[in-house]
Amino acid sequence: MDSRQFSTKWASALCLLLVILSANIASADLTKAFRDKLKKSDPTKSLKGIEELGRRFDDERLNRANGRPRIGVDYFKLYVKNETDHTLSVLVYYLPIKQPSSGSELAVVGDDSWTLTKWIELSPGKKKYVGPTWNKHVYIYALGDKVEITGDAYTVTLDEEEYDLAEQRIYYVEMPKKRTLKLKEAMLSKAVFGLRGKNVDLTGSYTSNYGSVVITQTDNQVRGEMSYTNGSKGWFTGTIAGDQVDIRWHHNAAEGAATLAIRDAGKLLDGSFTSSDGTADRWTLQRVNAAALAPARPPQSSSNNIVRPPHYNPTPTPPPTPTPPPTYVPLTPQPQAGGLTGSYNSNFGRVDLKHFGSSVTGTVYYPNGHRGSLDGELIGNQIRFAWTNDADQGSGVLNIQSGSRLLSGHFRSNSGNQGDWILRR
Repeated sequence: MDSRQFSTKWASALCLLLVILSANIASADLTKAFRDKLKKSDPTKSLKGIEELGRRFDDERLNRANGRPRIGVDYFKLYVKNETDHTLSVLVYYLPIKQPSSGSELAVVGDDSWTLTKWIELSPGKKKYVGPTWNKHVYIYALGDKVEITGDAYTVTLDEEEYDLAEQRIYYVEMPKKRTLKLKEAMLSKAVFGLRGKNVDLTGSYTSNYGSVVITQTDNQVRGEMSYTNGSKGWFTGTIAGDQVDIRWHHNAAEGAATLAIRDAGKLLDGSFTSSDGTADRWTLQRVNAAALAPARPPQSSSNNIVRPPHYNPTPTPPPTPTPPPTYVPLTPQPQAGGLTGSYNSNFGRVDLKHFGSSVTGTVYYPNGHRGSLDGELIGNQIRFAWTNDADQGSGVLNIQSGSRLLSGHFRSNSGNQGDWILRR
C-alpha cells in the first residue's frame, strides 16, 4: 500500500468520525462504545467494519430519538395458555407498554394505568396473546365448569361483581421477546359459591309457579320449605355449585330432582324439575320484594372494554304460564309409638338420628373416619330422605320395622350407585 492510499483511507475514517460526533446523539454510553471500537480498529485494513458500525450507530440513534419500544429490550410479548382439561374464561390484569405518539422518551404506563383484559376464552391446549409488557407482575382470574383459578393478591370489581386475582410472576434475567403464562390443573379450585366470583346468599322468601318457598342457606348448602297452592307442604335440600343449585325435593309420596340457575345475584332461580313418577316441568322462583331485574347488559362496556363470557346470560328467559299442580295424596297420620331419636348400627357405620314431628335428621359416621348427613321426612311408615357426604349425594327410603328398632330400605346416589341400607338400634 503506498502512502497516498493510506492517507485517503485515514481521511475517510476521520471524516466519518467527525460527522457522527457532531450529530445529536441520544446515548452517551453508545457514543463511548463507538469511540472505543474505532480506537481498536486497524486503519490499514478495510473500512467495511467501521462503516457497518456507523450504520448500526445511526439506526440506534434514530430508534431512541423516535422513542420506539424495542421487543426484547424494552418489552416482551405476553401470552396465556390453557394447560388444563377445562375450557376457561380468563381475565388478565397487567401493566402494558404503549407506543408514544410524540417525544423522545418511551411511554411506559404507570401504576394508575393497569389494564384488565376482556374475557379470554381458552379451550384446553389453546394459547392467546395478551399484550406487550415489561413488568414481572401479572394477576389472573379464570373460570370454568365448577372450577376457577383465584387468589388473594388483588381484587377487581367488574359490573358489581368482585373477582379475586392470583399473582403470577414472570421470571427472567435479560428481557425476553415473549413469555407465556401457563394455566395448569394444579392451579384450579372448586367454584362452590355464587355468581362468577361473587358469593351469593339465597336465604329468603320466594314466590314460584308451584307456591311459596322459604330458603335457608348455610355455606354452600340450602334447605327449602314449600307451601303449595293447594295448601300441602314439601321440602328440599340442595348444593350450590358455581352459578346453579342442584336440588332433591320431597312432597308427600313424591320425590325428585331439580336444577336451578342462579340469576341476578340470587333474585331469580330458574330451571326445571323431574319427579320419580316421570313428571317434569319448569320451576321459577322470584325473591319476594326483590328489585326489578336489570336490563340486558350490552356485549361490551364502553368504560372498561370488558366483554362477558359467551355463556353468561344476565337476563332470564320469561317463565311460561304456570301449569296447575297435580293432585297430591293427603298426608298420612304420623306413627305415635316410640320415636326415632337414637343411635343405630348400620352396614355403612354408626348413624345418630334426631326425630322432631315429621322431620328426621341424622349424622352418619363412616368406618373410614368420614362423616355424612341425611335430612328426611317421616311419611306414614317410611322415612324419605336426602343424603350427602364429601364424595357424593343422593336420596333413599327407610321402612320402620319392629317398633322403630329396625330401619331397612335402599339408597341411590347422583353418580349412579345404589344399594340396601339397614339400621339397627
